Amino acid sequence: MKLLAILSALPFLAAAEDLVWCGNARYYPSKYTCFDGFLCPKTNGEVYLKCGTACYSTRTYYCDSNQQLQIYKPGPEPILYCGGQPYYPSKYACYDTNFLCPILNGSPTLRCDKACYNPNEYSCVNGKLSKPT
Repeated sequence: MKLLAILSALPFLAAAEDLVWCGNARYYPSKYTCFDGFLCPKTNGEVYLKCGTACYSTRTYYCDSNQQLQIYKPGPEPILYCGGQPYYPSKYACYDTNFLCPILNGSPTLRCDKACYNPNEYSCVNGKLSKPT
């Protein structure tokens, strides 16, 4: 009987988060991030970023200036450029080829209009930051 009560509450819990649009697709902001109509997942609390037509983990890869994924290799970290600004891909993520947001505790912050935000604390809908519901 307890299992039935838990299962019947699941649709109500799922309805607490609104679906939003990303291009032609609808998604839950707690599960995905929208990058100009392209969805990348949030897996086990890790936010994946867009690089060209792929999504990647900043813990394993970085996106070079040609929008190609590169795997981290032992040795000196490459210096990349974002709108002419040099940066280390382990410390910052470059958005739209000219906007840097920091990577904090191994997790990238995301761009929302002219600000960077932690996707575990906020969401961005139509260029406006808000607390998740």
